[in-house]
Amino acid sequence: MLSETEVSERVKKYGYNEVPEKKEHPAKKFAKKFTGFTAWMLEAAMVICIILGLTIDPARLIDAT
Repeated sequence: MLSETEVSERVKKYGYNEVPEKKEHPAKKFAKKFTGFTAWMLEAAMVICIILGLTIDPARLIDAT
Protein backbone atom coordinates (compact mmCIF):
# COMPACT_ATOMS: atom_id res chain seq x y z
CA MET A 1 0.00 0.00 0.00
CA LEU A 2 1.27 3.47 -0.85
CA SER A 3 1.56 6.33 1.58
CA GLU A 4 -0.14 9.67 0.93
CA THR A 5 3.15 11.37 0.06
CA GLU A 6 4.04 8.62 -2.40
CA VAL A 7 0.59 8.86 -3.98
CA SER A 8 0.85 12.63 -4.39
CA GLU A 9 4.36 12.29 -5.90
CA ARG A 10 3.16 9.72 -8.42
CA VAL A 11 0.12 11.82 -9.31
CA LYS A 12 2.40 14.80 -9.97
CA LYS A 13 4.80 12.68 -12.03
CA TYR A 14 2.38 10.45 -13.99
CA GLY A 15 -1.02 12.04 -13.58
CA TYR A 16 -4.26 10.32 -12.66
CA ASN A 17 -5.05 6.81 -13.85
CA GLU A 18 -7.69 7.77 -16.37
CA VAL A 19 -8.33 7.70 -20.09
CA PRO A 20 -9.65 11.00 -21.44
CA GLU A 21 -12.92 10.67 -23.33
CA LYS A 22 -12.67 11.67 -26.97
CA LYS A 23 -15.73 13.64 -27.97
CA GLU A 24 -16.55 13.89 -31.63
CA HIS A 25 -18.29 16.85 -33.20
CA PRO A 26 -21.93 15.97 -34.04
CA ALA A 27 -21.53 17.15 -37.66
CA LYS A 28 -18.52 14.88 -38.16
CA LYS A 29 -20.38 11.99 -36.57
CA PHE A 30 -23.33 12.62 -38.93
CA ALA A 31 -21.03 12.82 -41.98
CA LYS A 32 -19.52 9.43 -41.14
CA LYS A 33 -22.92 7.85 -41.72
CA PHE A 34 -22.57 8.64 -45.45
CA THR A 35 -19.24 6.90 -45.93
CA GLY A 36 -18.63 3.22 -46.40
CA PHE A 37 -19.49 0.60 -48.96
CA THR A 38 -23.21 0.31 -48.22
CA ALA A 39 -23.81 4.06 -48.32
CA TRP A 40 -21.86 4.37 -51.58
CA MET A 41 -23.92 1.60 -53.18
CA LEU A 42 -27.16 3.30 -52.14
CA GLU A 43 -25.94 6.64 -53.50
CA ALA A 44 -24.87 4.99 -56.77
CA ALA A 45 -28.28 3.33 -57.09
CA MET A 46 -29.91 6.72 -56.54
CA VAL A 47 -27.81 8.34 -59.28
CA ILE A 48 -28.61 5.50 -61.70
CA CYS A 49 -32.30 5.82 -60.84
CA ILE A 50 -32.18 9.55 -61.58
CA ILE A 51 -30.37 9.05 -64.89
CA LEU A 52 -32.77 6.32 -66.01
CA GLY A 53 -35.73 8.32 -64.77
CA LEU A 54 -34.78 11.33 -66.85
CA THR A 55 -34.17 9.28 -69.98
CA ILE A 56 -36.86 6.59 -69.78
CA ASP A 57 -39.75 7.60 -67.56
CA PRO A 58 -39.86 10.83 -65.52
CA ALA A 59 -42.33 9.20 -63.12
CA ARG A 60 -39.43 7.05 -61.87
CA LEU A 61 -37.83 10.11 -60.26
CA ILE A 62 -40.12 9.41 -57.30
CA ASP A 63 -38.19 6.17 -56.72
CA ALA A 64 -34.91 8.11 -56.65
CA THR A 65 -36.15 10.45 -53.96
